[in-house]
Amino acid sequence: MSHRFCRNSKRLPGFTALLLGFISALPAFAAPSPGFVTTVAGYGIQGPSHNDMNLVSPGLAASDDEGGIYFPDTGNHIVYNRDDWNITAPIAGTGLPGFSGDGGPARQARLNRPKGVAARGGSRVNDPSQFPEVDPNKPVGVLYIADTGNHRIRKVYQDPTTRRDLIITLAGDGTPHYKGDGGPALSAGFVSPEGIAADSKGVVYVADRLDHRVRRIDANGNISTVAGTGVPGFSGDGGSAAQAQLNEPTAVIVDKNDVLYISDTKNHRIRRVAKDGTITTFIGGGLRLEDGRDPTEIAIRNPTGMAIDELGAFYFTDGLRVRVLQDGVSLIINTHIQDEPEFVTALRNPQNPVSVYLMSRFTEEMRQKIAAYDTDGYPSAAFTFAFITALNEVIQGPNIYDSERFSQVNLSEQVRKLIQQNPQGEGLVRLNRMLLDETYTPEILARNMMDGKVYPFAGNGQEGFLGENGSPTQASFFHPYGITVPSVERLVITDDVARRVRAVNAGFQDDLYITTVIGKALYDDTLARSARITLPLAVSPAPDGTALIADHGNRRIRVMQPPCSDTLPRQPYYLYTAVGKGIPQSGPNPNPCRSPGVLPASYGPTADGARALEAEIGPPTGVAGQRGGVYYFSEGEKGRVWQVDSQGLLHAVAVPGGLTYPAGLALAPDGRLFITDRDSAKVWVKDGSGVTLFAATEAGDGGDSGPAIQARLNAPEAVAAGPDGSVYIADTGNHKVKRVSPDGRISTVAGTGAAGYALEGPAASVPLNAPRGVAVDTDGALYIADTGNHRIVRVKNGALEPVSGGPDPGHPETDPLTRADLDEWAGEAKWHLPAGIAFDGAGHLYVADSNNHRIRMIANAAAARFGVDPSLMYGDVTDDKNVDINDVIVTLRIAVELVQPTASQKRRADVAPRNPVGGPPGDGRVDASDAIRILRRIIRLGPDGEWP
Repeated sequence: MSHRFCRNSKRLPGFTALLLGFISALPAFAAPSPGFVTTVAGYGIQGPSHNDMNLVSPGLAASDDEGGIYFPDTGNHIVYNRDDWNITAPIAGTGLPGFSGDGGPARQARLNRPKGVAARGGSRVNDPSQFPEVDPNKPVGVLYIADTGNHRIRKVYQDPTTRRDLIITLAGDGTPHYKGDGGPALSAGFVSPEGIAADSKGVVYVADRLDHRVRRIDANGNISTVAGTGVPGFSGDGGSAAQAQLNEPTAVIVDKNDVLYISDTKNHRIRRVAKDGTITTFIGGGLRLEDGRDPTEIAIRNPTGMAIDELGAFYFTDGLRVRVLQDGVSLIINTHIQDEPEFVTALRNPQNPVSVYLMSRFTEEMRQKIAAYDTDGYPSAAFTFAFITALNEVIQGPNIYDSERFSQVNLSEQVRKLIQQNPQGEGLVRLNRMLLDETYTPEILARNMMDGKVYPFAGNGQEGFLGENGSPTQASFFHPYGITVPSVERLVITDDVARRVRAVNAGFQDDLYITTVIGKALYDDTLARSARITLPLAVSPAPDGTALIADHGNRRIRVMQPPCSDTLPRQPYYLYTAVGKGIPQSGPNPNPCRSPGVLPASYGPTADGARALEAEIGPPTGVAGQRGGVYYFSEGEKGRVWQVDSQGLLHAVAVPGGLTYPAGLALAPDGRLFITDRDSAKVWVKDGSGVTLFAATEAGDGGDSGPAIQARLNAPEAVAAGPDGSVYIADTGNHKVKRVSPDGRISTVAGTGAAGYALEGPAASVPLNAPRGVAVDTDGALYIADTGNHRIVRVKNGALEPVSGGPDPGHPETDPLTRADLDEWAGEAKWHLPAGIAFDGAGHLYVADSNNHRIRMIANAAAARFGVDPSLMYGDVTDDKNVDINDVIVTLRIAVELVQPTASQKRRADVAPRNPVGGPPGDGRVDASDAIRILRRIIRLGPDGEWP
């Protein structure tokens, strides 16, 4: 640093160099400047750090032949690998949605919402340089990816020369409709493929979910349909799978005999396709929910993930749980099993054909351990695993010929007799009991053996996130989606709603325990910028500084609370849950403004009079209010709108005929509540006399200049009320924004009716792309979240002008202008599908930056300009609304690296050279020339006294 200081000093004029003597500390953090964007809640996606990753909808997981784990992070458009050293690293995808990269490095390719993966062959090592013991010539397997949003199947393989992972398209031309059977897979069409599996012969199976088919890609690259007709329904059991009906098949797997299994999700069944092409129901279709029943006697719900372990147990997701079908000998090995000496003696008996066979399956080292076994030892996990594997082969395999006795020996019966020699011991007595079916304790074992029935494995049937490091049957999930079994000692579960990957492991003192291996915790009472928010769809700020957030992915209404003291740190906003299931833990920074709430012991249904915090709500879509402690929120999927009173109790808002998908809410200054019902294309209003229809009677487009009640809308997502009594509607499906005047007539104020992008112009002539947010400031200017164009625009005096973002999305992992820790000028900030927007009383615009999973604020939005920063911003490095000698001092401190500037400070200090009018000044770095130019402006010396 000192050498750079000297080089810079030589170029400074004498009077400027003297300023270095006045260098002092940077000023303290100040409020965001007008027209700048800052993150107020949610940390977005900042990249992985092993287990501490910010996942968005992890999908269907898979394992390779050596126990490596792979899973797609669907919302982040990346596929990850977790290797033998428990290091997680990206394998494919940049984090930005799209389609690109074929023939090049997989990590540089773009994917679009990948949902499933399949792996064959050896494992990858994410960083071989850290593990010199890894053979660099070790063969690496092939990874298949269901690139769902691109309607393609991708293949990742390793270049034998460079050892880099390369990617190609295996199947699909990107057209979202069924075609191509009987021809090359590259010319085929898929409709949102999700599950994928590969058998031992190189055949790839694809669950083409929305086409209601399972497709087959053979080793020669040709495609055909294995199961499903393309018409959703249930039929065909006992006949040809190709003539059977499926309903949204989600996942596919193959067993060691290459038999195909299908998660027929919307038929609530798992179906099996034999090698002769006959399809049958394997699990589900029954009327009973009880455990311990035959597979087809039991009722299951929306199965997705499936897996088969090495010992024959079949696992599948069932609603909020994971269940297991014990079709063979299987258990996750307890590495702390204490063998009794009597059993060891029997095992070493050379006269017993079972022990002879078992010993033949062990390595010499294991045989020596058995021979030296004493009464106080504990067998190693390797020994126990080898024993169970061999035992499984004995029981499932054929009888053997005993050459010494010249007779056939039934090993299954011999094993039972062998184990019965120790019926009361504490060692393998559990195994004994399972084999003899004497007792079954699901809380301890979570399994049974050899009875061909279904039992719970993980999940207590209650929605939530509980049970870390405890019994898996006592844990709770939000939505167990994908499962895989990388080894007999571990089962991995992806929970796409909780944004976690969890594992059920062998324990040391307990048989099984569950823990999170990948994914951030969801905390309450933590700094708002540190909290996790998932797909926020709406935000409603209030005059007192609080803000309500519809945290769609986490099924909560969250509250952002302002500081209660002037002594709090730089980012003083805290977040906690107001509606929906709470979390039994606080974040790393407990909220000093609020006493920790007492969480309920259980949760109940959402109903009139229920406590909001105890309610099980669906994903919220809209939120509005907070006047006198009263507010409203909507549950889109459940078709309900609720009022939360000042006591925190729920009250249903009754709408005549009901709602189909209430999406947006808005409170007018006069207290009226407006509700958009997306799927019925209507807008309702609640006033003192009840709820009545406000706009539209059917879906479509039209009705301008006429009564709003006779107009037609298409999937309206949002609504806002202006200060003059006007009501604005985001007519999302028509790519327009409509205005209903105070006298009830409707007109189009922005959008052409076709999705598109243009920078600016007359508002009715500028195309929009699926707008999902509207807000009106105190001066009557209309702001629109032009969602599909990833931007915020403003309509004023009939003209549309850009405010921030567009047309490409910003992603925090690759784009610094969407990072959560920076305050960015709105004209350069990036967004990713911005949804709900709303103003607070100070003129700040809050934006639900949905796919960046954050709430961001454009401070004093009326001052925000697109393109060139307002002139006052350049040179005002100290953010005191004045350019003076302090700004020169701070710029010099930045230039000689005495301080690390924020992005905002760096941009304001970078004023040289002067670029042509119409473009911002600067060259991307801060040095002495910038300090000189700021000083020249202060003393009005030459043309630099005027900023561009």
